[in-house]
Amino acid sequence: MYQQSGPNEYSVVIVSLEERSVSVERAGVVSPITVRWTNSNRTNSSVLQFPSFLELSDASLNKEETEELLRNTLETKHSKLAEIYTSELFRWCDFNRRGGINEVEERLIHSLLVDVCIEQLGVSPRECKVVFIDDGFSEVFKFQMIDILLSKLKFRSVIVQASPVLAIIGSNRDSGIVVDIGWSNCRIVPVIDLRDLTVNGRYQYPRKWNGLTLHYTIVEKLIELDDRMVNEKLLSRNDLFDIIANFIEKYIYVRPIEAQPRILAESFEIVEGVFLPNKWRYEIIEEMFFGKELISQQISSLVKSAHIDNRKVLLKNIILKGVIAEIAGFKTRLIQELNKEVNGTACGKVTLGSWSGCSTYVSSVLSKQDKASWKHLEITREAFAGVSGPNGYRLTGLLGSRNGNIVNIDI
Repeated sequence: MYQQSGPNEYSVVIVSLEERSVSVERAGVVSPITVRWTNSNRTNSSVLQFPSFLELSDASLNKEETEELLRNTLETKHSKLAEIYTSELFRWCDFNRRGGINEVEERLIHSLLVDVCIEQLGVSPRECKVVFIDDGFSEVFKFQMIDILLSKLKFRSVIVQASPVLAIIGSNRDSGIVVDIGWSNCRIVPVIDLRDLTVNGRYQYPRKWNGLTLHYTIVEKLIELDDRMVNEKLLSRNDLFDIIANFIEKYIYVRPIEAQPRILAESFEIVEGVFLPNKWRYEIIEEMFFGKELISQQISSLVKSAHIDNRKVLLKNIILKGVIAEIAGFKTRLIQELNKEVNGTACGKVTLGSWSGCSTYVSSVLSKQDKASWKHLEITREAFAGVSGPNGYRLTGLLGSRNGNIVNIDI
């Protein structure tokens, strides 16, 4: 644990939020305590919604009009998909909605942090500083989180650090490209000398490539089967989400380019009495990421747009992380596809992850520097009070997380 010595002692806690979990621990500890969103934490939506990859949203419609559109104009499979999707919304939290999270979600995050930080870790917030990992969050959500940490939980201060930079630190390097394919978005981030070089979220692909799209594409295909056993013994189950998540984690894989066709059984049993085509284990994910639209082409395009002096080091250090990157064979295939684009000069590197990178950064870097050298990174209650008021947040004058730049956004 990193702890400042002297009369004003304090400890440092690292807080990381992902769409499906919250991770917290003292800096210097190998792995964090992770808590998942559960049904007891969050209520379901009362209005029918649908996955963003269907691209059926219309900003001019309110929720009731959108639901009516779904009921009257969509195919039956889309209506059924929307019902399943809506019933499972409590499984994750969307941090980047326009306007930020709602009051229910704020209370949930506050409750989870109280449980983990105070009840499980036993920290005293007034004697503790927080490093908050910014996983590409909107400025609105980051200010909501800072408000929770400083105003509600009463931590001494908050330092915001960018997840891609920390992932690079976790790989024991200072430059590279971080390809983070998470639950709800895909980010491709160039980092040079521990500086995030993206501008205004340019390399985000929220609808094309992510875990949510893969998950509900599988559900959509189950609906399309229109099979009585699938409908009765699988799609109607309350634990459908867990079954599909387990299938993705343990049974889906990606074949290398040169792979010879394997002789597989025609079908596999996903639950007792329900058999699905065995080719689904590789076909769906390969079509999504290595079909008509190649994620490798986007990485290649990013490299070509970088300064010529940075291109070689970016290609030599490709960091793949996130729920999709952990699927068997995915990293190998992506590097193979990328090397077709860049004449064999790309190389994947292993990272311990953003959380471990952050723990290393705090315990090995901040702890060895004079306090005055990183004081400018801290956001205190006094500083935050100057940019928040009864009518909301005035996002001016606080530090951005990417490179220590000043954020000047008014809402």
